[in-house]
Amino acid sequence: MDKKIKTLVSLGAAVAANCIPCFEHYYQLAGKEGITDEDVCEVVKIAEKVKHGAAVATKQCICDIMKGNESPVRCATACCG
Repeated sequence: MDKKIKTLVSLGAAVAANCIPCFEHYYQLAGKEGITDEDVCEVVKIAEKVKHGAAVATKQCICDIMKGNESPVRCATACCG
């Protein structure tokens, strides 16, 4: 994997983790590596969609657990498994 891809992945991870210091660090690196703001915005949009989907799945799973309708083990794999 080249440096640009690693930086874009790191930016997406920073967004998904809500880590502004990480985002700032990798955004500065992106500029030095010739990554455009358009590409950064695309990564941010993708990361936001992933983060939102995970939040919705987590909320639903918590509600199901509280209602006694769902196994915690199944909930842990609901998003990716």
